Amino acid sequence: MMDTLKYNATTLEKFTADKKMLYFPGVTIVYNFTDPELIKAITEIVRAYKKSRFAAKLVFLPEDSFHMTIASIIAYKKKYQDRSLSDFPALDKDLEETDSFIVNALRDEEELDVEMVIERFTESKIIIKPRTPRDERVLKDYRKRIYRKLGIGYDDDYLFHISVSYTLIDFDEADEREMQALNARLLPIYAPMIGTIHIDAAQLSFFNDMSEFRHHTQGRDRLGVCGF
Repeated sequence: MMDTLKYNATTLEKFTADKKMLYFPGVTIVYNFTDPELIKAITEIVRAYKKSRFAAKLVFLPEDSFHMTIASIIAYKKKYQDRSLSDFPALDKDLEETDSFIVNALRDEEELDVEMVIERFTESKIIIKPRTPRDERVLKDYRKRIYRKLGIGYDDDYLFHISVSYTLIDFDEADEREMQALNARLLPIYAPMIGTIHIDAAQLSFFNDMSEFRHHTQGRDRLGVCGF
């Protein structure tokens, strides 16, 4: 099967070919969703995807891990390939030392208050955008400040999103057609149903794999499926 299907190299850094989580530690700033109505709506979207012909080509994330990434900081296994980290002062430090450096730099940067709305769906993400120009400006200023404090390159083209799955095997034309038809049906239902997504905090978080993004104050012990 590995010889006849095109597996996604980026996804295989985080999951095995049979969809098991891999150890892929890092640090990020997220907003973990707790609103039960929002989680219910996202779960319904995911379950619609799971009924599709292309579902087997996706790795679905746990339903209790839905979040919005506000600012990606570091994935330790990729840190030397990430050009944005070329001037990061803690690049050559070990995981524990780098965690501490980031926490010390950003411990006072957890205040954020913006609103987001759904823009579109892709095969593995719900793309969201700031609701107003004010929200867009606040998010941009926050991200610039975070990256400046850490000495990390700023990406102005970042697409805010809610990850619901990862593409394990690249789609063929039939998959693409079904996905587009499904998205065209789901978007006008769920975009107004979800409405405004209120982001009222920026949570500096650790992860060991893609199953859990935990606030840094709780450490890495037994974090995620691959926690120790």
